[in-house]
Parts: sequence; structure tokens; C-alpha cells
Amino acid sequence: MNVALQHRSQPDLRPEAGRKELLFVLLCTQAGISLLEALIALILHSLAPMALSLLFSVLLLGVATGAVRGQRWARLAATGYESLLLLGAGVRLLLRHGSPSGLTWLLVDLALPLAVIWLCWTLRVRRSAATPAPAQPERALTARSASLA
Repeated sequence: MNVALQHRSQPDLRPEAGRKELLFVLLCTQAGISLLEALIALILHSLAPMALSLLFSVLLLGVATGAVRGQRWARLAATGYESLLLLGAGVRLLLRHGSPSGLTWLLVDLALPLAVIWLCWTLRVRRSAATPAPAQPERALTARSASLA
């Protein structure tokens, strides 16, 4: 009985552990940024830009949920969205529109999309690789206890 409790309390130390959760958090962060943009658009402009930003944030939350569940369409949609963000950052850098220098710009427009794309593709590659399923501890414990009896 203590062996079962001890095994469940140990953290998962596999390299791929927590990547889906990290992908979900990063996509939700981008959805939050989009919601802030919608609020700013409502205050400064009109209803049309706010509706578009709100639509993107809701769609991004759906993509984040699908990516955590391991659905291929969600990973492809996230990769496409992040690629568009990187393209927009490149155009903004080339046209010198706004102030591209600074840590915030680097994190939001470059680092965050690159991290999401990297997570999407490493999750896809690891899932498609032929790896054996992890052993289930309940079966090992029942086999061990049956051999002791």
C-alpha cells in the first residue's frame, strides 16, 4: 500500500511531460492579449475592430483546448496563426511602423510565437514516433502482490 502511495507522489520526469500544458498556457496568454486589444479597440475606435479581436481570442481558446487534447487540426491552426504573427512582426520591422525595439516587442511578437510553433512540432513528432507505452503501475503492483501471496 505504501509503495502505491509513494509511486503516485513522485513527479513525472519525462522530457515531454508538461509540454501540452505549457502550450495551453502560451495560447491562453495570446488570447488574453487579444482580449486586451479588443478592449482598447472598443475604447478608442468602434465596434467592428473589437468584434474581430474578440472573435480571434475565442477561436484561439478553442485552438488551445484542441491542442491540449492532441488534435491535429488545432496544432496546425496554432502553427498557422503563429506564422501569421511572425510575418506581421517581420513586416512591422521592415516598415518601421511603431517601435520594434524593446523587450516587450521581442517577447510578444517573436519569442512567444516561436515557442508555440516549437511546442506544436515537438509534440507532433514525439506523438508520431513509435515509442512504447509507459508501464501502468497498478498492473505491476498487482502482479508483484500476487507473486508474494
